[in-house]
Amino acid sequence: MPLTTEQLRVGSLTYAQQSDVVDVSMKLQTGMEEAVHLVSPPGRRTRPLPVVTPQPVSTQPELAQQSEPSERKNEPDTVREPVPEPVQERKALKAFVLTGETRPAAHAPALPDPPPAVGSVVRLPLLASAPKVPLPMIAPAHLTAPRKPKSGRLIWTGSLSRHGVVEFEGSTVTVGSVLGALPGVPAKISVYPAEFKDEGLVVYMTDASRHNRTETPGPLTGWNRLFFVWDPERGKQITNLEAPNASNQFARLALRNDRRSCSVIVVDWSAE
Repeated sequence: MPLTTEQLRVGSLTYAQQSDVVDVSMKLQTGMEEAVHLVSPPGRRTRPLPVVTPQPVSTQPELAQQSEPSERKNEPDTVREPVPEPVQERKALKAFVLTGETRPAAHAPALPDPPPAVGSVVRLPLLASAPKVPLPMIAPAHLTAPRKPKSGRLIWTGSLSRHGVVEFEGSTVTVGSVLGALPGVPAKISVYPAEFKDEGLVVYMTDASRHNRTETPGPLTGWNRLFFVWDPERGKQITNLEAPNASNQFARLALRNDRRSCSVIVVDWSAE
C-alpha cells in the first residue's frame, strides 16, 4: 500500500477481535519490520444465585419452639457472593514509531596492516615505477601509400551491333558489362575485338609479333585462357572515338563497332 511518512507516523489500524490473541505485523520495502502481540483476558463469568423457597411460619409458640431446630436445619445456606476469577494484566500495546533512520550499511572488512619492512628499503619515485608506453611508429609515406599498378586490362562482354557505341566511365559502361576499370591517369590505350571459342578467348590484333601467343587464366584474363591471333582486317573492327585525357580526367573511353557484330572487347592500358 502506498503510504506517506505522515500516514506511517500518525496512522492507526482498526480490526475486529475474534480471539483472545491477536498478532499484528508491518513490513516496509526498506526492510524495517515491526510486530505486536496482543493478549486480552477472557470475559468475566459469574455463578447463578440459588433459588430460595419461603417456608410457612406456625402461629403456636410451642410448635414454633419445637420446630425451630428443624426450621434452622432446613434453612437454606447463606447466599455467597461469587468470587470473580483473577484478571490477567493486559500487556501494554506497542505503538508503531517510524523514524527517518535507515538500516546501517554493512561495514567493509578492515584490511590488516602491512607487514613491517625488513632492512633498508629504497623508495623509488612514482614516475620511475610507471610503465613506459612505447610511442606509435609512423611508417614513411612511401611505405603507407598504396602502389598504383602501371598496367591493366578491361574485358567488355555484351552485344554490340554494327556502328554500335559503348562508353566507359571508370568501372561502368553504358551497354553490357565490364571487368576492370580505367586507371584515371595518363595511359596508352590498345583496343582489340575478341570472341569466345572452345579453346578460350580469342583476341584479334594487327601486331604480327604477338601472333599465336597465349596467357594462362588469371585475374587479368577473367579466368579465361587468352589466344592472340594476327588478323589485320578484324583487328581494325573497333574505332576509338574518345580516349582518356585531361578534359575527362582520364576516366572516359568511347568505342564504336564499324563492322559485324561484336560480343567481346579487350582494352589494354599502360601508364605513361
